[in-house]
Amino acid sequence: MPPASKKAKAPTASDVPAQTPASTLVARCSRSALEAFVLETISGNPVTYEMLCASLPESKRMTTVAKTTIAIGQSREGTGLFDLLGDEILLAIVSQVHSTETRLHCAIAVCKAWRTVLKCPEMFSRIALKAGRYAYLSTGALNITSSNALRLLNWLPDPSAVASLEVDSGDKHDSIAPDVLKKALARLTNLKHLSLSGKKVTSAVITVAAKQPFAAHLEEVAFDSSVESNDLFPLLSQSCRLQSLTVHQLCLQDARSLARAWRMERGGEAVPLLTKLEVTSRFGSDTSDSWESFSALPDLFPELERLTISFKIYLSDFSGLLDPLGKCDALPLSFRRLTTLRISSVIANYSARHLTTSEAGLMLRNLLTAIPNVKDLSITHGTAWSGTVADRKAGRQMNAAPGLDGALANLPPFLERLSLNTFILEPTDFDMTTSLASLRFLSLTRCGPHATQIAKSLVAGNERCPRLKLALCDQTRIEPEVAAAFSSGASRPGSAMEASSRPTSALATSSAAGSSDDPMEPAAPMV
Repeated sequence: MPPASKKAKAPTASDVPAQTPASTLVARCSRSALEAFVLETISGNPVTYEMLCASLPESKRMTTVAKTTIAIGQSREGTGLFDLLGDEILLAIVSQVHSTETRLHCAIAVCKAWRTVLKCPEMFSRIALKAGRYAYLSTGALNITSSNALRLLNWLPDPSAVASLEVDSGDKHDSIAPDVLKKALARLTNLKHLSLSGKKVTSAVITVAAKQPFAAHLEEVAFDSSVESNDLFPLLSQSCRLQSLTVHQLCLQDARSLARAWRMERGGEAVPLLTKLEVTSRFGSDTSDSWESFSALPDLFPELERLTISFKIYLSDFSGLLDPLGKCDALPLSFRRLTTLRISSVIANYSARHLTTSEAGLMLRNLLTAIPNVKDLSITHGTAWSGTVADRKAGRQMNAAPGLDGALANLPPFLERLSLNTFILEPTDFDMTTSLASLRFLSLTRCGPHATQIAKSLVAGNERCPRLKLALCDQTRIEPEVAAAFSSGASRPGSAMEASSRPTSALATSSAAGSSDDPMEPAAPMV
């Protein structure tokens, strides 16, 4: 006999899903649905339980609302023309964006499909952070607090893929804590470019950086005035592959120590790889060794291609008490590879006087002789201290800014850009130059009453300067059309009228005595 069939088990109360209380359903209804129910009640139609359920989506009719699982999309759809781009092309485009803030937004404030593509190590190989509204870094840096900086470190897809880190730690108002900087340096083990600035970059932070494995592989380093040069030596001495260095101050002793340490790290005889050096403050330990420090650079760093320095020498009231720039002798070696030289200030703003024309001419001749291959040259003499109110009332006057004493005859033959600031030019200064065929840009700022005439004549002189298409004279653009009118004589009366109608600056007023070599000769006071 076949086995008797079993009776079906009657459902129990526990098997039947519990009905969701009406109060729970009412709480989940939208405002418009509740208003409709009120109107139905006023009209005399009762609101039933089925009507409550019908006004809600199926997922909200149960006692417990099940959470929706959102999976990351496998393909990008509905993104317009971006749908036509492959993932590799999209990643290559967005990774080229300079702004850290923009790249971060592209990785988190987008659809799920974009997150899959853009949250990758290649997107965050460069990170720039800043603290505070008036941070030094450009707008491309991410404005962030200490707590959010730690969150960002934990969120990074691969911290070891970060090769460049720029941090402006802020000031006393808004800052990134030193402990956060230490943790960041410890997590980012493969850095090649490091830039730290702000009040929170302490010696302890630099010590932590010197202990990391990336110290020996750094290629670019930048620090501001908050870091003492003595604290930097343990880190910089290991960076034998360094190609770019930016520091606040550098003396001759430190430069020699770094060059010696890098040679030893590279086998003893190999020259340092440094190609770019920028000293934002005074170069040299004091005013007496500024020129000596500069003269030693071709031997210490023969691979230099770009150099930005400031002498900021102090000149005494008494001639001969302090030899300007030390002994301003000819350089023993030339900068064979140097293509860009910028001297932001020859004298200090607290100096008692300016250089004389003979002093400036001697310095410039020795300088220009040592830079035969420079293409971009910028030299600023600077403005000296003009004394207290009591000194001015007593009649104390500053000597005029110096002339060039014919030093422009030694300009490099391949010069493409030339900028001079606070020198008194004579109409014949450029007549002695052998060749300006490569000159493309000229800037003359506070260079006396003849500067505009000189700039116009050079722009109009197609034979002497065939590539010169733009000149700036005290921020006034001089282009070939204006220069051509000047050279033909059509605008000379207007130019003279314009020169006489503008207020004469103190520097231009003093230029009449600028050719004098006597530093104490009375001249118009400088403002």
